[in-house]
Amino acid sequence: MTDFSAFYSDGKTAARRPVGLRIADETLEIIATDAPDNPISQWPRSAVRLRDDAAQIRRSGVVILAFGTEQVRLASTADLERLRPALPGLTGPDPKTRQERRATLQWLAGIAASLAALYFVLPWLAAWGAGFVPLAWQRAMGERAEADLTHALNRGGAPTVCADSETNDLARRAAVALAQVAGLAEAPSIRVYRIALPNAFALPGNRIVLTQGMLQRMQTPDQALAVLAHEVAHLAHADPLAAMIQHQGWGLAAQVLFGTGLVSGLAQVVPIFAYHRDLERRADAEGARYLAALGRPPQALADALHRLADGDSGGWLSTHPATDERAAALTALELPVSPHAPLTASPTEWRQLRAACGISLDLTVRVINM
Repeated sequence: MTDFSAFYSDGKTAARRPVGLRIADETLEIIATDAPDNPISQWPRSAVRLRDDAAQIRRSGVVILAFGTEQVRLASTADLERLRPALPGLTGPDPKTRQERRATLQWLAGIAASLAALYFVLPWLAAWGAGFVPLAWQRAMGERAEADLTHALNRGGAPTVCADSETNDLARRAAVALAQVAGLAEAPSIRVYRIALPNAFALPGNRIVLTQGMLQRMQTPDQALAVLAHEVAHLAHADPLAAMIQHQGWGLAAQVLFGTGLVSGLAQVVPIFAYHRDLERRADAEGARYLAALGRPPQALADALHRLADGDSGGWLSTHPATDERAAALTALELPVSPHAPLTASPTEWRQLRAACGISLDLTVRVINM
């Protein structure tokens, strides 16, 4: 005669059969209801485990005992409490479960170690590897990045260029002068897009993108030049190219570890060029040095930062360190300003540049020789 009613599965087929359970000296016997003298299986009582934890049992009302691949589903949760005294290892995981948990923990630890290595090593490798990328590849990457960025910033539409260094003489002279003081092999290509969000990016292939919103925030030519100087400093150190290499490295890691890649879109594309704070501080300091070498006050960059901070909503400063911190560091710089001014900007040129991008001319413009 058996003490408990249950359903038995051998783990090899989907079939379940009604059985009875009987506590013997050292075993839990699974007995066929029509042949009580011939146990179907005998489980060592110390090795019997619960398949699910207590919380899951309370939610489902189902109790399943397990030994190896075999399972027994009890008729009620009350039977579980009656069986507990006879099954000392009931609540512990079986060896297979312990092995699976250990393997899972090892896998997670491996992922954590890989990600940690990528976090600390990949930026250095990206910066080192940027110097070996052929110029033709850099230009192709920059062209694609410019298209992706401007489309994302324009909410998926194709924005138009309102001014660039090829057709606007003021932008061309600024590009040439900054290239000289920064030691670039050639002047960067500068384009201003009709995009309201104030932003600026340095891109691979010696490219700089400004938005109409950025230009509109600038009150003087010096402030606009300061923003360009900051971006040229990123170009001088190949920061945009290193950022893209690093981004591709994380994408590859995601594919290897999780079977997927990084998606594109405004939330993913723009942060590619959001540099580490140390790189931003370096670009600020070197941009200020470029300004001083061109006879312009380094304080112009701090002024530009404050102009952007006034009403900024997700623009340039959202991907940069705190404005007050940066402005204070720039103010503390002691840079000798060159007495020579290789750049000059007339009031008419400054107004023409703004007008080309549809910026109102009713703003009082403080014109400085640039």
